[in-house]
Amino acid sequence: MNRFFIDSLKMMRENYIRAFGGKYDTEMCPIKDVEVDERDAAGIVTASTGFLRGLTIDGVSSLKKIYTNDVNGKTEEILDIRERDGSEHEYRDLALTRYRCSLMTVFAMEQLMRKKPKNVGFIGTGRTNLANCIGICERFSPVGIVIRGSKRNVDKNIGDFLLVNGKTKVDDTEDMIHLNACDTVIICTSATRREEMISANLLMGPDLIIVLDSGYYLDESFRKTRDNYSDSPEQLEAHFRDEFPWDEKDYTFKTLLDKRDARKCTAYLYGIGLADAVAGEEITNRIEKSHRK
Repeated sequence: MNRFFIDSLKMMRENYIRAFGGKYDTEMCPIKDVEVDERDAAGIVTASTGFLRGLTIDGVSSLKKIYTNDVNGKTEEILDIRERDGSEHEYRDLALTRYRCSLMTVFAMEQLMRKKPKNVGFIGTGRTNLANCIGICERFSPVGIVIRGSKRNVDKNIGDFLLVNGKTKVDDTEDMIHLNACDTVIICTSATRREEMISANLLMGPDLIIVLDSGYYLDESFRKTRDNYSDSPEQLEAHFRDEFPWDEKDYTFKTLLDKRDARKCTAYLYGIGLADAVAGEEITNRIEKSHRK
């Protein structure tokens, strides 16, 4: 077992409960600021810069600036971590964000799944979902993994997934038959166009679906027919119109700590600054420990 990941997950859990377990703590996790850089002819955001701030229980603060361009797939980020003594660390490596994403994905599964997952599916086979797969296999040891993506990306990355779980298989079926047999499905894609979205009747099987960064891949039928959760309901609701531009109505979200009812659910992980702060603090501490040895 990866002790570092498990310890980081514990820290993420403790900080999230402190920020969202009672009255929403706006100091620990302020709503992100988003500057729209470009829109297409229909008014849909195609490029934006986000500013995420976070403050951990231990007093470590973070500020992340992340630029995303959905047209050319370009992503740039700078994460500044300020420790309690005022010293600063700067990270420009997207691996830290991927690590943060895997921690939040696993935490969301812990909170919302009804039972230990037997099979987990992944739509999108990039580096972030690979990090999610590693974290999930570390924490839950599922029997099988199912992946789905473009043929080019699947052919390129399936070897990495097989190294994590030797029973990984590809779902390239029209009706997503293998994904529908999974307990949980994790979605992290670059889909931003309306024609790329799928409807709920195509993915009815999974009890829990977790979507990273946005819900563009899932059309409004998912929000109509499933319970909706978010890493930060206040934050996602504040940016709802840009994240779900084609929804006919606005929807509300529950926190990851709220109790589930009988319905199947979807968790939309929009990205919170607190998670960056925790991941930055954990990685900074690990680097410093390695230097002391």
